Amino acid sequence: AVRQLASEGITKNVFWVGDVMLDANLANRPLARKKSTVLSDLGLAPASYSLVTVHRAANTDDPARLTNIVRALSRVGETVVFPVHPRTRGALAKLDEQFGDNVRLIEPVGYYDMMVLEENARLVATDSGGVQREAYFMRKPCLTLRDETEWVELVENGFNLVAGADTKKIYQCYREAVEKKMDFSLPFYGAGSAGNRIASQEQFKKTEDAVSREGFLRHARGNSLFKNLGNGKFEDVSDSA
Repeated sequence: AVRQLASEGITKNVFWVGDVMLDANLANRPLARKKSTVLSDLGLAPASYSLVTVHRAANTDDPARLTNIVRALSRVGETVVFPVHPRTRGALAKLDEQFGDNVRLIEPVGYYDMMVLEENARLVATDSGGVQREAYFMRKPCLTLRDETEWVELVENGFNLVAGADTKKIYQCYREAVEKKMDFSLPFYGAGSAGNRIASQEQFKKTEDAVSREGFLRHARGNSLFKNLGNGKFEDVSDSA
């Protein structure tokens, strides 16, 4: 977002603070682990399944797209856990295609259960914008079951594969994602202190150099300073700053 604003000539009073959604995720993760029993309820071991959500009208209201998704998920040969949105359940009931035995359709889950399912999945496949970011927070590869995504930084750096609703492409992206080693340490969304940074105008003034035309990012944890080298590469220049 900062880069896009800079390309439009807007650099004054622009502050990179991170993502408040990550703040909420980190704050609630210990509670989710404590309160949720979803893994034991479903008899799931960590890293033994993939998690899928589909709810957008572009997929649920298009029988061809939904059929392709069903076929792709049935081919992956691994357990797929699919909390089914009510609209999606209605659309699935109208299809001639049936899921394979590897796909477990479950009722929609609450926030804590969803967090635990995301944290313990091998991979997340979704058409949800929020779940795409949550997958990165949880350090999981993500397949986007749409033809585009808002989170271009995740696509550009290989954490999110845009698979659309093509059966062959979904399957290929799935295999690529589970086999690929990914470094989830890049500070795209800060480190869970975005709310405090937004609230502290004084801190904004002190860290005004954090986001500039030169492409610097100041990590929200401590005072590490990263220079954006392009192509998803960052250089730690803390000692020279």
